[in-house]
Amino acid sequence: MASHFRDINRSLSRLLTEQARAIGVFDHPTAKGDGREDLLRRFLAERVGTTFGVSKAEVVDSNGGTSGELDIVIFEQSVASCLNVHGERRIVRAEAVAVTIEVKSNFQASGWAAEHGRVRHGIGSLRRYYRPAPLLDVLRAPMPPDSWVESEATFRSGLSTLEDHLGIPAVISAYFGFDGPSEEAIKSFIETPLLDAVCVLGKYTVAKKRPGFKKGANGTEDALGHVWGRGDDALGAFLQVIEVALSNVLAARAFVHPRLRYYLPPGADPTSESDAVT
Repeated sequence: MASHFRDINRSLSRLLTEQARAIGVFDHPTAKGDGREDLLRRFLAERVGTTFGVSKAEVVDSNGGTSGELDIVIFEQSVASCLNVHGERRIVRAEAVAVTIEVKSNFQASGWAAEHGRVRHGIGSLRRYYRPAPLLDVLRAPMPPDSWVESEATFRSGLSTLEDHLGIPAVISAYFGFDGPSEEAIKSFIETPLLDAVCVLGKYTVAKKRPGFKKGANGTEDALGHVWGRGDDALGAFLQVIEVALSNVLAARAFVHPRLRYYLPPGADPTSESDAVT
């Protein structure tokens, strides 16, 4: 019996490696990715609890924007968070999304520029709409007027998936490789703005210090990559990055709720906080 949670995660790391080897992930690193993606999706779905879902998904916003299909999306399973289901694939509202993960058989650090563009023009092109929860209405009384005016403007115009505000985290952009380059080679990749975390199974997990916050940082302390775990501890560290991200999403729900502005009654103002549908 494992005597420590780290022993469990190390065993899981070795098990996931063997499962990947059994389905040929290491033998055919450029092959179609459904098998490796399914393997990681099932693994994560068993560990994030019932509050969150894990699926191949397309993310959409109420302005008609779309991320295109993403390998893995971890999303809050709240009311109407999932708009449609096509077998294993979901269409998910941007307000519900916490983490996106791209899965590679052999992760290549040289793709940092392409990934920056893919994030910016994909998931990063979407906007999220929120309304203040009752607790935030109470707390705003002592807030500086200018600060609250700025927040109200953000609620009206929508919050980019790349931005954090009032404790609402940005959407995490993470990467998982069953194999990949050295830890040294990954530094330039993870210090690219908008990219939050990389796990290469059995080697390392490198992530920003506060994934989901200051996502656009460039050349500052917030942009630096930090080693969260090495060797068989890399998988456990990746799970901890995800746990932190999901905890931040749940904490933000004390202050804001998603605004259900996809459908509005005739004549309703989509920027109004008093709409009956919100």
